[in-house]
Amino acid sequence: MRKCIGLYMFTSLLFLSGSCALKDKGVSVPPPAPTPVQLGRQEGEKLLVATTIDFLDYAFFDKIGSEKFYDLDSYEKRIREMAASGIKRINLRVNACGIANYPSKVTVMYGEDGRLHWNLLENARRFAATLQRYDPCVETIRLGHKYGMEVWCWESLRDECGGPCLPADEPGYEDSIARHRGMPLMEPNYEEHPEWQAMRNPAKIIPPEKIAEINAEARKYPISKIIIRDKVTKGQEIRIKPSEVEIYTSMDNKTYTRYTAPFQCRPYQEEGTGYICYEISGLNISANYVKLAHPTYTDKKWGIAVRERRNCCSVYNTHGEEINAVWCSIVHGDVPKETSSFNFNRFESAAWDYGHYQVGFIVGEPLEDQLYYEGVVEFAVPAAMAYRLRKFKELADYPFDGYMMNLRTHSHTIDADDYGYNPEVIQATIKRCGKNPVTDDSAKEVLRQIRAEAIADYLKGCKQLIGDRPLYISGLPNKPENREKAIQHYQRDYGSINWLYKRYFADGSIDGVIMMGCDFRDEFTPDVLQGRKIKLGVFREMGFPPKGYDYKSDLENLRKDMGLNEVELYETMILSFHPEMFEEIKK
Repeated sequence: MRKCIGLYMFTSLLFLSGSCALKDKGVSVPPPAPTPVQLGRQEGEKLLVATTIDFLDYAFFDKIGSEKFYDLDSYEKRIREMAASGIKRINLRVNACGIANYPSKVTVMYGEDGRLHWNLLENARRFAATLQRYDPCVETIRLGHKYGMEVWCWESLRDECGGPCLPADEPGYEDSIARHRGMPLMEPNYEEHPEWQAMRNPAKIIPPEKIAEINAEARKYPISKIIIRDKVTKGQEIRIKPSEVEIYTSMDNKTYTRYTAPFQCRPYQEEGTGYICYEISGLNISANYVKLAHPTYTDKKWGIAVRERRNCCSVYNTHGEEINAVWCSIVHGDVPKETSSFNFNRFESAAWDYGHYQVGFIVGEPLEDQLYYEGVVEFAVPAAMAYRLRKFKELADYPFDGYMMNLRTHSHTIDADDYGYNPEVIQATIKRCGKNPVTDDSAKEVLRQIRAEAIADYLKGCKQLIGDRPLYISGLPNKPENREKAIQHYQRDYGSINWLYKRYFADGSIDGVIMMGCDFRDEFTPDVLQGRKIKLGVFREMGFPPKGYDYKSDLENLRKDMGLNEVELYETMILSFHPEMFEEIKK
């Protein structure tokens, strides 16, 4: 930086001395043009505060006005509060995972065809009834403009799978679960066309005959010891007492029986690895499935978590040998521990002592594996690209003032780099470099580049549909040291795919970047910006803030940071339920 400043001062002095010489000769010299600010605010320009309305949450939980639906008078009250606080932009989330929150001709709307939150049925029916009465896109645009705010569409790039729905004792639930493979909030067109999603590397899929061999070996002797390992974070401690540990076993993953023989528990820290461990020993378990449960914790503290399907935890047999085991978790709600089963086709990392979670494993390998990164569209598949552009066209037809392409997602997998191996992507890779990425690791970078270019093509297509209106992306970083900070909560890992900001800016596709998870403005070099003046902002997760987060000091620091144009607060309902936050925004 000092070299750049020194060079600038040196060349400026040369220019000034030359100007004086020309002026002495009577030649008129125009003053140098000011260097445009490519990132950040101009002198006197205020930080713009934007907020994102997750309309589903208002309809679910904002129980003012009608109990049967979310009435417009109540909604207008909330929007009036936002405007009075000085918020200048509303971002309206237009989907509930993969289901539209607006009338659509290319997909289904929330509540149709059994697609709703069965575990929160009263709330879900209220939301569905609201959508039958009015279109949130139309009304949010009308009300936002009435109170002097811009209204933007907040669309998801890759959030089209809500995960498995919790069991519910409701008429119609079992039928819906059977028809929608346990995921009623999945984008419905992916049920008919699962190949539009990112597919798993075929080299990583274990053939059935090999699974049978692995399972026979793993189940030869009883289990004697289980060790859960978790990375230490500041202030983390194991709080599960030995008396609280419950073990359940099953042969079929349907009916579980509590293990009542005595056993020992020992928490400890592993030397040299930075892991804390919980060891359960003295066991003699002959079963295909093992579940670890605990008394229900409902607070937001946690001690130890299972973060990976493989490798982070160990299981040993009575001969002292480590055996093959694949882990999973369950959000069981109020369902008895004896009947809540694992879905090994969808891994969710989980803290053993957080909320309503249970963790456990299969002894051996599951017969089903996650063949797709479910809910994550593969844009390099032409049919998938065409479908997503048709879907976005409906949103482009609304008179939104701008569009935000968000990267948060409910979709989740482990080993994200193992996905994106669709036949079309493999063939494109072979055509470009002459190597098959399934059998030749040196071709993987080409495969990732092809996938990244397809995302850039999609963004360009979206920009063409909305014309002069701005398109932002709530972006993730590329540098490995930044990526590690950015993956949190619903900011999932898409793998090592690069975000081609230089291409986005060169295409004119993206007009602004809202940084998620961490500040990575150092990645927006002059070479990347190429002279484009890009709006730059930060994303703030108000619903799941980091431990110790102080929004007052954060907002104050953001106001002083002239390198930023705006901050996006997610989500508005948090502000509505904590009106003291509005007072801070007014500043």
